[in-house]
Amino acid sequence: MKRIFFIAMLLVAGIAATNAQDKIDGNKIVQDRVLNMKTHFKPTAAEAKTFWAAYEQYLRSEVKLHETYRANIEKKGIKVNCPNCPNCDEEKKCEELTDSQITYLFDQKFELKKNLLTLETNFYKKLKTMLSPKHLQEFYKIDERYKRSLSLGKKKAEDSTKTPAATPHKAKR
Repeated sequence: MKRIFFIAMLLVAGIAATNAQDKIDGNKIVQDRVLNMKTHFKPTAAEAKTFWAAYEQYLRSEVKLHETYRANIEKKGIKVNCPNCPNCDEEKKCEELTDSQITYLFDQKFELKKNLLTLETNFYKKLKTMLSPKHLQEFYKIDERYKRSLSLGKKKAEDSTKTPAATPHKAKR
């Protein structure tokens, strides 16, 4: 009886985690990144006056660009996590996209990349006027570490949800 309850709880937790991944909370992302930066980055008092407001505005603009991208592709009937996902080729879970959907998807991806580059370029120009070169370098190191930790966290989560493949037995000599 306990096993059935435990399995049912795991199933419910898995479904809840899947649904939670579909809905991304932009405010939480901004808060997490600002908190991480405040924990690790210590600008001077003069630098901090302008930096924190500009950094939060940059993050909110970045989130807005991603939300616009998601909204645009969903309008065309394209699932956000479906195209180019790792399971498309192996398990054929993804629906077939029409030629116009494929073209639109890639147009939107390049538009997103272009907009993100423009945003980051403008933010970098602002940062150069606000921070010393050493603090600028420190900022980008901290930001890169945070992004890598997110990427590694996602990869670990994906690896833990996959069922381990049977390991082949080696012949004894």
